[in-house]
Amino acid sequence: MKSLTKTLYALLLAGICYLPLGAQNLPEVISVRKIELKEDASGVAFHNSFQEADEALQQHGKGIGVSLLVGDRGEREEELLHLWSFELKANRDYYFPTADAEAYPKLGALMQATGINMPIPDPRVESGMDVYTDYVVLGYNQMDNPQGGEVLSLWELEVEPGQEGAFEQLVIQELHPTTQKHIPGMYAYVLKGDRGERAGKYLLVYCFDTFARRNAYFPKPGESSDAFRQEIAKLNAESPDFQSKFQSFIAAGSGEVYTD
Repeated sequence: MKSLTKTLYALLLAGICYLPLGAQNLPEVISVRKIELKEDASGVAFHNSFQEADEALQQHGKGIGVSLLVGDRGEREEELLHLWSFELKANRDYYFPTADAEAYPKLGALMQATGINMPIPDPRVESGMDVYTDYVVLGYNQMDNPQGGEVLSLWELEVEPGQEGAFEQLVIQELHPTTQKHIPGMYAYVLKGDRGERAGKYLLVYCFDTFARRNAYFPKPGESSDAFRQEIAKLNAESPDFQSKFQSFIAAGSGEVYTD
């Protein structure tokens, strides 16, 4: 597994691997699925199948994309994630109207029309179960041109029971508009599980516009730079109580594990 993902990781660093959240607007829905490849699988061919499928979906589909992400730091370093991205929740519901149906006719028709041959999961190259979560960006329709990035930092969160509504209001009213305005090249979003394994739970996503930006703000895992601390100081000056309010909603032990 490690040798395969190292090959894919090299492709990613070379700028070959396409990310759906790159130089474009953030989609409203992402569906996240962890992948394990068989030892004898071709990592390069697997990567290419995702890239070819995404190009066809972008050209012929309605607000739908697919991609393969490789862990760079953190818990799932050098491991793989499969992402569906949907421009709007309505696009997700068009192709996947219900969860865990036996078939999805509109998606099947699109794949047949475009010649895409990408079974998901693909038993030819994958091992493990087909476990996924669909996440919806909180307050998406209230954002002004939300941006994605080349590097995503994913943090699974659990909120104290009974505090979900107040937490979501804090995110929509303070977190999203503040970080969009104050931290150059870095954006923070909270998404909520809509279907699948983590339905009802939350995902904090930091989007960095480039690898260079991520490395400038965090030269090493868990180590922030002076430049990043200066940006956070500006944010704290405007919203001095925000970080303490945000943390007060997070359950003990949650939000400590991440993957870039």
